Amino acid sequence: MKLTIIEAIKLINTKKKIGYLILLFLISASTFQIFNMNMTKNFKDGNNLEQVHTSAQESYKKQWIENPNFTSGIDSWYNKTEGDNSDIKATFNDGAANYEVLGDIDTYSLVSDPPDTSWTEVDNPNFPNHPDTDEIRAGGLYVSHQWSDLTGIHQPSVHWDQNLTMPVDMTDYIIVSANISAVVNATVGLDLDRLGDIESRDNLQGSMDTIGVGDYIRFYILISDLAKNKVYEVGYLQPDLGGGEPGPGHPTETMGNTYLLTVSEPELIFFLTSVLSTDNSNFTVTLGIRLNIEDNNSGTYDQDTFDDIWINYFNLTFAYEKKINQQTSMSWNQDGDKISENIPINYTSFEVTKTILNFKYKINDTWPSSSPNSEIRIFINNYKHTETIKLSTATKNFENASSDGFDVTSLISNDVNLSIQVFLADEFELNRTIAISIDNISLYVSYTVFFDDYQTNLQLFLNGENKTLSPSTELPIGRNLTITVKYTNQTGGHIPGAMVQLTGQGISENLKDYADNYSITFNVTQELSMGINYLNIEATKTNYQTEIINPTITVRKINTEIITVSGESNINIDEGENAQLEIMLNDTDNDELIKGAIVTYTWNLDPIPRVLTENNGIYEGEIEDPPEGLYTITISVFAGEDYEFEDLEITLNVGAYVPGTQPDLGWLIYILIGAILGLVLIFTLYQTHFKYPPMVRKIRKLKKKVRKTKKTKQILVNTREQLIKDNRENRMKDLNLENIQLEDGGKIEKIKSNIKEEN
Repeated sequence: MKLTIIEAIKLINTKKKIGYLILLFLISASTFQIFNMNMTKNFKDGNNLEQVHTSAQESYKKQWIENPNFTSGIDSWYNKTEGDNSDIKATFNDGAANYEVLGDIDTYSLVSDPPDTSWTEVDNPNFPNHPDTDEIRAGGLYVSHQWSDLTGIHQPSVHWDQNLTMPVDMTDYIIVSANISAVVNATVGLDLDRLGDIESRDNLQGSMDTIGVGDYIRFYILISDLAKNKVYEVGYLQPDLGGGEPGPGHPTETMGNTYLLTVSEPELIFFLTSVLSTDNSNFTVTLGIRLNIEDNNSGTYDQDTFDDIWINYFNLTFAYEKKINQQTSMSWNQDGDKISENIPINYTSFEVTKTILNFKYKINDTWPSSSPNSEIRIFINNYKHTETIKLSTATKNFENASSDGFDVTSLISNDVNLSIQVFLADEFELNRTIAISIDNISLYVSYTVFFDDYQTNLQLFLNGENKTLSPSTELPIGRNLTITVKYTNQTGGHIPGAMVQLTGQGISENLKDYADNYSITFNVTQELSMGINYLNIEATKTNYQTEIINPTITVRKINTEIITVSGESNINIDEGENAQLEIMLNDTDNDELIKGAIVTYTWNLDPIPRVLTENNGIYEGEIEDPPEGLYTITISVFAGEDYEFEDLEITLNVGAYVPGTQPDLGWLIYILIGAILGLVLIFTLYQTHFKYPPMVRKIRKLKKKVRKTKKTKQILVNTREQLIKDNRENRMKDLNLENIQLEDGGKIEKIKSNIKEEN
């Protein structure tokens, strides 16, 4: 190729420009890469704030209760009572576990008809003097007394006690009904001094002096504790006997069988409860008779006679019911396995997701209204569940404790210990035993076990190019982008059925699962923005590690170049000729010509842009008869916003000599080519002929002739000394030839290098 001086200079300048551009590009690329790495890291870190990592996991659901129907008795179950264990007990029958609330009712009765020797005569501590006669006879307790009232007031008395022992500890019972009665009778003389009497002496006339309350008999019943620290009068009678005219002889007045007056039933219950509270089992009943005899202060005396006084009947009867103490409870319990004991040993953690408890219950009798707050309670790991079942709602048939079951998830973390408790919230009396039964107990525990995720790997391919280590690419407007990732397991195998999602600036798509990869194709102009687009690709699957990669996609304008049809950036014409312009616009991204553009030119002598005419992708124009000189023609292009153009400068040389240029050195190239061909010929002849000794060359020539069936001349055989001499001379020639070759070879390489630089 022939180079002019101007072309050589232009070539050198162009190479310098290219060097500068390459250096600038490398600096820009390094800066962009650092920026991209920082942005990618920031994007990735920001994304991880919302990333929920899902470990490998397995879900389980298990009935946790052993022997839920009590088919093997109460094996694996145990019971526990709190409070008064005499109020409630655990039983088992008919395949159900029971809570028996131990009600009871009984009656205590002391009937003396008449009182007999079971009664013991004792002193009245307040009136220690006894009547003339006090004894137990066949008809009951008997007293008689006679007294002359000259010595002032006289008050004899006698008590008969009987200590009673209850068959039960009354701490656990409540007296619910009681009655007490006693029958007495008496015969006394009419000489008793009573208010209203006219005469006060037998067979004597005269008015009665002032008296106090008069003469009388008082019958009474006392109940007390054994020590008699608590003493209550619960019945009495003080009849008005012996008043009136005494008359001659010994007239008498008789009171037939008469009941004592008694306290009301509530009072009697209160007094009995009080005296029984001392030692909870023992108390004393006392039957007493006290006489009151006054001095009439008449100066004489009269004879006060109490002929026959009887207590001939006594009855104390009261009923008591079992008292159920407040806050007494009994529970059926089972301590289940820990969840951690029922999962694989290689787990990392677990989570209880749902736990539902249910059971059936019934009651064999109507629950008493006196205990409205008693209920069935549920405890898990000693924590009380908020929902309860009132015993007042229980029926005689088994029914579910809850239609949907009790959600007790919040009470279970690892231990699974169940307690179903009957809680007696009120103090009340119960006259019968009531049984609450439970059966068909279910506790379904659902939990998830987490394991270390299976290891994974993620490779990124952008338009088929592996970009895993450098996840970025640059594409022009309108170009399709195929994003392919390989989401693989530890052995490099494809992980099917994963969720591989592409998100970023204006895009959110799922990659499609193919045989060995996940892929998506889209037009960057439709899905991305002009400039740098930061994307996120996340691959997830249950039990596998989540992988994330953040590709950076730069969408740019289409790269172009403005070139001449000849490929030259200079035009050389003689003075008087026209300069022909033939321009092509090359789409370097798509390797095609750009048509329909506006192409203009300006040059030194005409700064006004002139439009070139398009001819099927070639833009043509002509500068007519430019004067002699060296000019610059500037080509400018506008083809729309999708293209990026840089102006092209063409040197126009019109018959002018450019100072500083050198003559045409094209002839030197032809000389160098001739020298190279000569050296090649010499090297070939040496390799095929001259490197062999004369004798060998003759033999080789003879062999060729033999192969061609030609007649050969006789070979002359030299002597041994001649052969040695010839061989030495040949070696010297070889050495000289090799030196020439090396020298010439260096010249050839130098020539080749010069040619490349010029081109």
